[in-house]
Amino acid sequence: MQSHITHFFLRDFTPVAILYMTNVILLLFLFNPTLFPKIKRMKHYVETQWTGKMQFNALVNGHTLVMDGPEKVGGENNGPIPKPFVLTALTGCTGMDVIVLLRKAGKHVKDFILKVEGEISPQPPIEYTGIHLVYELSGDENLQEDVLNAINNSQENICGVSKMLKRILPLTWEIVYNGNQIFNNKNDHTLIGISG
Repeated sequence: MQSHITHFFLRDFTPVAILYMTNVILLLFLFNPTLFPKIKRMKHYVETQWTGKMQFNALVNGHTLVMDGPEKVGGENNGPIPKPFVLTALTGCTGMDVIVLLRKAGKHVKDFILKVEGEISPQPPIEYTGIHLVYELSGDENLQEDVLNAINNSQENICGVSKMLKRILPLTWEIVYNGNQIFNNKNDHTLIGISG
């Protein structure tokens, strides 16, 4: 009986009208706030206050970061200039990824140092035009493949700072494990360009 009613109802409408009505019903269902409350987006919030001369203090997650200029530009050199914090964010982001990935796999390295070089433009506005990151790690020889995989996973899939930077400039990296270079894409021109 129900199929006859449905058939009777639908025969009076064109396929386009049926498709339109189906889409309207779906949209009403999907955007019903009682069914799907608004998803709250995560945000980071930083408050920065000028403290005099060239010094600014930034409050980040309850921690104060001091930025200042050198004396030659009117500062007192009480902290680093702001731009290297971009490089700092990169090393912290990918470094934490690598440690988490290795720990999840039950692997542990002895030492881990990240070094990053940001090439800057010669003319204002002074900006980074390329970044090269060096991962230096030491540990058991049998962990070399795990380290390589964790770093490449961070760079290719996880590190949000790397992803943002790769949209605007070349970002390359190399891996040194127990004093031996095991990976370097700095001269691999297929990897150096801006990713899309």
